[in-house]
Amino acid sequence: MDTKFLEIAYGLKGLQINNVEEKEGVIQIEIETKKGNYKCSECGSRDVIKRGTVDRYFKEVPVGLRPVVLKAKVQRLECKSCGLVRQEELKIADKKKGIHII
Repeated sequence: MDTKFLEIAYGLKGLQINNVEEKEGVIQIEIETKKGNYKCSECGSRDVIKRGTVDRYFKEVPVGLRPVVLKAKVQRLECKSCGLVRQEELKIADKKKGIHII
């Protein structure tokens, strides 16, 4: 599966797919922002330093009868312009919302 699927099916751009697998009947698509597309979520500067990642999970529209979960590798970024360390802004969900997969 290539990134064109993300753009067409879910309206997501600037992301890459790292892995797609099925776990207990659920399609899990692992994604992350393409290198070079990072920017500060506060001021918008692209002058940032990567400071680790955290995984966030999002339910998406099913493909056929199978549920879909996006596993997003979210980058923590330190901005050289404003000095803040924040998670990158994702266009797929509100900043404080996600789901936990067991």
